Amino acid sequence: MTKNTTSVQTGKTATSSLATLLKKRPARDANALLADIAALTKLAGHTKNPGAAEKVLSWCETAAKRKLDATQCCLLDFYTANAWICRHHERKNASNAAWEQPEIEKAIYHLRKAVDDPAFLFFDELLRCRILTLSGNQHGYMGDFIHAIEYWDRAIETDTRFGMALGNRGKGIAEYAELIGDDTLKPVFLGMATDNLEAATDDDARYFGDAQGKEYFRAELEKIDATLSGSDSDAAPVCDTPRQTDKSGKNRNFRKWCLTEKLYLNPYNDLCQANAAAYDIMEQPVSNPSQLRSMPPAIRFLSQIRQEYIAARHLCHGALPSKALRDARKSENAETDRKGWSLAVETLKLACRSAWSLLPKIARTVNLYFDLKLPDGKTGLKTVWYKNGNPAEGLADAFAGSTNWPLRGLFWLSKALPPERLSPSTDPHSLLLKTIAEELGHRYLRIVELDLPSGQIVDGTLSRRKLEDATLKALGLARGAIVYLTQAISIEETRKKIQAESHAGGNVYPDISASPAGETP
Repeated sequence: MTKNTTSVQTGKTATSSLATLLKKRPARDANALLADIAALTKLAGHTKNPGAAEKVLSWCETAAKRKLDATQCCLLDFYTANAWICRHHERKNASNAAWEQPEIEKAIYHLRKAVDDPAFLFFDELLRCRILTLSGNQHGYMGDFIHAIEYWDRAIETDTRFGMALGNRGKGIAEYAELIGDDTLKPVFLGMATDNLEAATDDDARYFGDAQGKEYFRAELEKIDATLSGSDSDAAPVCDTPRQTDKSGKNRNFRKWCLTEKLYLNPYNDLCQANAAAYDIMEQPVSNPSQLRSMPPAIRFLSQIRQEYIAARHLCHGALPSKALRDARKSENAETDRKGWSLAVETLKLACRSAWSLLPKIARTVNLYFDLKLPDGKTGLKTVWYKNGNPAEGLADAFAGSTNWPLRGLFWLSKALPPERLSPSTDPHSLLLKTIAEELGHRYLRIVELDLPSGQIVDGTLSRRKLEDATLKALGLARGAIVYLTQAISIEETRKKIQAESHAGGNVYPDISASPAGETP
């Protein structure tokens, strides 16, 4: 009875505070305005008042025009993202079933902007964990689990006992396990999800007043335990195996680098850095060709893309640890060994160009496999999803209503690419990556050792560190796209096989496929 009375009183207080803020004008002082935005954002999330989110967004636009310091700008992006999330939840029948979610898209943009802001590091641990966890939640909500896990991992690195990051990571990995087409991967994913959820429900897990979160994750843990109890879970602890490497120093360094940067074509590499993640397993999807149906050309094309990615990855690794670059870092003067330094930098340029060139090739694979019949000029990875390659015309029929979640993960990964045909980007820095790739491919770009003040291209000059970051980012995007597309095509091929068998009363496509592509050399 006391608990119910307290809840009613709390609700009345929140309603009263909300009514007061809704009548209030934006404060002139920046700190006061941000404080009001924070309070109104919190109340908007609790009360689901339709006018609250609109008011917050209006105040955020006002604050953005004020003279704010770096920390205030970063904080404003966090509040703006929260406002867009509140607006999404206020919509009637709001769910993640639809591929397009404009409010979540805007929220991810502002969260990424906040996380990438240098001022982000000046926030306390709790606020950084909250922002990182919220970023992971939005990516996971839309099916981009690769980037979701990346943000949850960063939150856990900041605070190893942060319950919301541990619990959401576990829940997200469990959901990912149910969506991927390869059943052999599921026990490992569920085992890792169990570990995260157990850590999230431990007594030492920190929730900072959000006790309901722990109860929610405890219920999710019980669901997974029930699933594992009825299946063979021998493979579940594979990610607990300590990382092992070859005796060869060259291979050991390469594997350690790939594991750390999460560059293996292996879903395990998103979860951990164990030995099971230290090789490529994403081979060409299983298809069922026959005399009536040949192997789709898109699958052969995807196999070639995979090999090109592996080559670009080796180029990048060969350039980064070169002795010439190490010497240049120590002396801050590349003139010590101009010949060796130039060769390493040119190799890095080739790796960046090669990785970036894979993205339109992946788009062409999507165009081929789903028979979209788009001309080459309209098959960019950002626009291939739409009718006639135009976002204004809506999603193509092949994707509208599709339940293929890895394919949708690829769709949301593509939203981080540079803006194109009125389709915005969820990555505030995407244009720099595109500009670097285009400068390398078609113009002149001089690389210097010292960091430039702006961090941008100045008079055709870019710092070596920025080139490294761009190359790793391009490799990461290509790797995620290959993993998602491989899983998506596997799901589609399985679906087609089941449909053919159900219509014909048997397997009308006897398997005459060639053996899968060999393992990575």
